[in-house]
Amino acid sequence: MKALFALTLILAPLGPACGASPDWKAGTARMVITPQEPMWMAGYGARTNIATGKLQDLFAKALVLEDPVGHRLVLVTTDLVGMRAALTDPVADELGRKHGLAREQILFTSSHTHCGPLLTDKYHTYPATGLAPVEEEKLRRYTERLRGQLVQVVGEALSAMAPARLAWTNGKAGFAVNRREPTPRGIINGTNLLGPVDHDVPGLRVESVEGRLLAVAFGYACHNTTLSFYQWCGDYAGFAQEYLEAAHPGATVLFFMGCGGDANPLPRGTVELCQKYGRQLADAVETVLAGRLHPISGSARLAFARVDLPLDKLPTRDELEAQAKGKPSYTQRRAVGLLQVLAERGTFATTYPYPIQVWHLGSGPTWIALGGEAVVDYSHRLKRELGPTTWVASYANDVMAYIPSSRVLQEGGYEATITSAELAGSAWGPQTEELIIGKVHELVARVRSDQTKSPPRKLRIIVLGGHPDDPETGCGGLIALLAQAGHEVTVGYTTCFRGGRKIGNEPEAVVRRREATAACEILGAKPHFFDYAHEKLTADEATLETVSAWLKQVQPDIVLTHWPLDTHPNHHATSSLVWQSYLRDGNWNLYFFEVMTDQQTKGFRPELYLDIESVREIKRKACFRHASQKPDDFWRVHEAMHRRRGEECGVKFAEAYFLVEAKKGCPLLPVSFLSRRKD
Repeated sequence: MKALFALTLILAPLGPACGASPDWKAGTARMVITPQEPMWMAGYGARTNIATGKLQDLFAKALVLEDPVGHRLVLVTTDLVGMRAALTDPVADELGRKHGLAREQILFTSSHTHCGPLLTDKYHTYPATGLAPVEEEKLRRYTERLRGQLVQVVGEALSAMAPARLAWTNGKAGFAVNRREPTPRGIINGTNLLGPVDHDVPGLRVESVEGRLLAVAFGYACHNTTLSFYQWCGDYAGFAQEYLEAAHPGATVLFFMGCGGDANPLPRGTVELCQKYGRQLADAVETVLAGRLHPISGSARLAFARVDLPLDKLPTRDELEAQAKGKPSYTQRRAVGLLQVLAERGTFATTYPYPIQVWHLGSGPTWIALGGEAVVDYSHRLKRELGPTTWVASYANDVMAYIPSSRVLQEGGYEATITSAELAGSAWGPQTEELIIGKVHELVARVRSDQTKSPPRKLRIIVLGGHPDDPETGCGGLIALLAQAGHEVTVGYTTCFRGGRKIGNEPEAVVRRREATAACEILGAKPHFFDYAHEKLTADEATLETVSAWLKQVQPDIVLTHWPLDTHPNHHATSSLVWQSYLRDGNWNLYFFEVMTDQQTKGFRPELYLDIESVREIKRKACFRHASQKPDDFWRVHEAMHRRRGEECGVKFAEAYFLVEAKKGCPLLPVSFLSRRKD
């Protein structure tokens, strides 16, 4: 037995000296999920009967965190052997509908206790004796009730949100032992005192602004399999949580499993040993070294993805039929299920969508959550490659099979070969580890770069047109994309009316202002009206002074206006006013756009193009807000322009622009928006 190391963790109050401020919010909830009737248990394929009683209640718990800018993170822990995507994905969808949570915001974990209930699963492979219809119905009822309970417990935690302080640290515990024992006959499930283990205990402390302990989340990488009897129990993780909650009334204690696919608590087999390991882990959590907590500040960054892991060798129908005729066993039951799949689908999937989730907790740790029963090699490698502030959980979001490393696949043994019906009984392909690690690095780079880099500068951009509808038709796609990217766009209109003309019973200026304001709202821009009459706009000194003074006041980074060669006098005058302001003291970059090319804009040969297909409908809606201007007519002209410019740059629909010069020290339009001419 390895020595027990003290866990320098999380239960001492943070206090002012820690520097943590209550910028975060937190809420917790817990719910008993112990089956209400005797039913089959999960985890061991050799079971011969249903549960006979309860040593300890099983729980689903939720911890909801909200960072200073409003990002929410939901941790759901369960005293279950594992939950598959067929359960967690629908729960996540329902939480999205009810509470607006995205998939990356919700992390489902299981403690992997083998003294919890079997969940319904169309292709379940145990117990070896099969299930009677009445027992199948019990599983269905329990799983459906569990689905509702998971949604409910998160809702209750959201309702309990209050200001909180967060801190984290890493500690140690020492009762996990590697179980992959080398023998002359190969690797067996036994005892390997020299094998790799992960003794880290990552810990998160959550306290109220008054210093009261609200929650503790901690993990450990060891199979939760001290017991194999027929009573409901959370095993050592369940006892550790029970002891900590008894010592800290009102606090919610949550456990998540690390990469313990090839580690066991040894020795094992008795309730006394189970309670001993639970007490050791709880005592370790209670052991605190003053001043070693790290307060968490800043905002969280989240990512979730699935990577298609290839399967190695799919079974043939003949192989499955031979296995299905064998004696009742794990393999026999799996073969029966796979023959059902083959009958329904005609083939097996050759890959499996494996989930990976990453949370970067502001100034705190980067928390990686892997699906399945990952072996310890994943934890060691990721911590080595990503640094000491890395936490690695497993048994998260979808527990479908063991996840062996390349080493384990080469060595063989239980963790390399035992898979589920979802995987068609196939082992994972040899590239499994590299695909998983590669995707983790990609997600970690995304969340860490978002966290550490300064946010892109928010640009101030002006689009100045001769009439309401000119900026929308010429630059509507660009305006929409810039606004979506967080930039500040102001649309200026130099003229709004002709003399005393009316549209219907209203003055033309009132109607066109209303239309332009509605169009800007669709595009995400702010309108500005100069209110010159159509007939009175000239590039004289007084008008130039007005336009220049406004530009100085706004201090734009970029200005866009009409191409100077334009047959419409208001377009030409507007362009001239901007051009003279630019020459006089314009500390910004100037771009020209086109409207009604060949009819009004003349001689325009653009050098920059914008693919607008993703925002074409937004642009169309904005243009059609100008109902007084017969938008059907001018939209047809501009649609032809979109296609023409698209052909020139190799896309379907495009807008076109011309940059006067790239002024030193002045920002350009974001390059990701623009492309060059094909030729």
